[in-house]
Amino acid sequence: MEHDSPRDACIHSAVVHNLMELIIFFSTDFIDGLSDPERIQREQQKFSHLLFKYLKERRPNADRSVFSDFGKGLMMASYVREIKEIERKRLPV
Repeated sequence: MEHDSPRDACIHSAVVHNLMELIIFFSTDFIDGLSDPERIQREQQKFSHLLFKYLKERRPNADRSVFSDFGKGLMMASYVREIKEIERKRLPV
């Protein structure tokens, strides 16, 4: 589906954006003292799997690029984690 209409491209962006928000939202990296972090991680994994399936469905004949896009998307969660760590270490003003 390389030649999407502007409307399709907008919908695609919104779907990817919303799934990424949910993946980050269900991250246990930002909350200490959870009684059952594995439960939260399982929910996060479900949204990660949905994102992968969505990307794969959009381009069924492009296996390698799907993995690349999926990895790039998950890197966003890593960047958020890194920003949070910098924020924690920052001296209070």
